[in-house]
Amino acid sequence: MSKEVLIKNNKDLLTRDTNEQILVVAPVEKPDNPKLGILYFCLSGFIFCINFMCGKVLYEHHPSLGATQLLVYRSSVSIIILLFYLNKQIKHIMYDSVDMASVPPLATRVITGNFAIFVNFMAVKYFKLTMVAMVINCAPLVTLFLAGPILGEKITTGQVVSLLFAFGGIAFMILGGEGEGETRAAYTPGIMAYIALLLNPLCISAGNLAMRAMRKLNDNVVSAYMALSLFVVFLPICLLSGDNLGLWFNFSALDWICLLGISAGTIVSQTLRFMALQNHTVSGLQPYTFL
Repeated sequence: MSKEVLIKNNKDLLTRDTNEQILVVAPVEKPDNPKLGILYFCLSGFIFCINFMCGKVLYEHHPSLGATQLLVYRSSVSIIILLFYLNKQIKHIMYDSVDMASVPPLATRVITGNFAIFVNFMAVKYFKLTMVAMVINCAPLVTLFLAGPILGEKITTGQVVSLLFAFGGIAFMILGGEGEGETRAAYTPGIMAYIALLLNPLCISAGNLAMRAMRKLNDNVVSAYMALSLFVVFLPICLLSGDNLGLWFNFSALDWICLLGISAGTIVSQTLRFMALQNHTVSGLQPYTFL
């Protein structure tokens, strides 16, 4: 019986018998396109910053809103958006196109991503944005030094020097402007909040390395799994802790706009970040974090 090979969306290699349905789905890697990767990376960072500001607005409008509640709200809306956007392609993206070799990095991305996102939303509630930005900006340095031994990427002296200079400049601006025109929520963070915040750069780095390792997967696989896993993980936590999930019925029009912005923005930001790492090396992208 003869066989033919089909290419679908330049991403998946589909092998089938000529008279039968598709038998095998094997992801195929695309060649790197550094310029496109840099563009996607910068756009992802810009949208990520907007998400932070929207989250800050929701916390200021609703002081009783917790990080786990916001993550349940955000993941719920994200899942609805993805259901409409992906439609009939969901099974192909989340199951058929995921080969066994991509499962470990995908699991790493989901686990570290859940932790990093929780810490991000928790941090803007308990810490000043300047402090959160300062800690998160350590992630590119951690990522750069891990990319060599884990992914085998060649780290140049120029990359290290440029990152150190960029980090130093950002740190100077953040610390120099601390306390100017910025209010802090009336909550005192405990020791666990500080530990979680300090672990965040390592989780962000692990997620970036994992996405580069599974770059042959569909563009939307990361955002789809992240939205689903956040809902599955944090909904039981909210229910067991007795959090008021009905708080969003008190949202104003602006609150709903912010929630929709966070939900859609997270999908777009995660997808663009994954597309960036599909097109460029992890070490090559890190200097652009500080743009």
